[in-house]
Amino acid sequence: MALQCLVSSTVATASSEDAPPVHRAAPTGNGPAVSFSSINIVSDGIWEKLPANSPNYFYERDKQLAGGSSRELKRIERQKSAGQYDCPWLFGVPAWCRKSVAFFAYHEPQKFAVDPKFDITIGNPRKTEIVVRSAGIEIAGAKAVSFPMDDWETHKVEVEGQYEIVMPRPPTTVRVGNTLLEIKPLIDDGEREGDWTLDTIDSETIRALVQNDFEWPNLPIIVRVPSMEAVTVAPGASYRFNIVLKRWARMPNNVIVRFLVETDGVDSYSGYLYLLGS
Repeated sequence: MALQCLVSSTVATASSEDAPPVHRAAPTGNGPAVSFSSINIVSDGIWEKLPANSPNYFYERDKQLAGGSSRELKRIERQKSAGQYDCPWLFGVPAWCRKSVAFFAYHEPQKFAVDPKFDITIGNPRKTEIVVRSAGIEIAGAKAVSFPMDDWETHKVEVEGQYEIVMPRPPTTVRVGNTLLEIKPLIDDGEREGDWTLDTIDSETIRALVQNDFEWPNLPIIVRVPSMEAVTVAPGASYRFNIVLKRWARMPNNVIVRFLVETDGVDSYSGYLYLLGS
């Protein structure tokens, strides 16, 4: 069915990459007005979607390290039953894996962070038209997790919209274990490489500063496309658009997000997506 819309092939970017619109996530409206038909990553040979049933690297590794010890193998199986190995491959946060509907990762390690680009199709299940007024993502989790880099291994709908969302600056306070740690004193104190400031630090810088795994506190937050013209979607029709998550270097290597679109005051959410960078 043909799509009726007020705008097509729109590119929306932030007026300043350093100041994306960010607000705390809060439920709005009475329920979803649209359905997310598909969410795929435009890989360009860099990002790829991994099957949810991909073998967990750490489970296979720990069994090999057990060396045939029945005691160790029983301990590993108890940990598996408790959910420690619920993630596919190298994804590192089991609680996030259990609620995620899709997993995306670099095809191979990257020296520099590569902005992921998503191809999204939404549908209007209603008998009346809807008006999409904004789109964005909810960042539900952001965590830097160490992992072994040496083991790294329907009908067609034309794309109508092209949008960009700039990732927010890293927080000035991160969680290291059970401790909240201020970043600014670490920047101001002692020797460091590079000209680091609160405005220029990225995830790699924070890891160098704290010398440990860390996590963003105070999530979830929502970041929206800063300027988006209204798009009318006819009953039963679909709307396909691309979103690029810019300045991905600001994010830790384990991130869980879900996309959203707002129609007349109601935010409709996709399932959770788990992204694993290097």
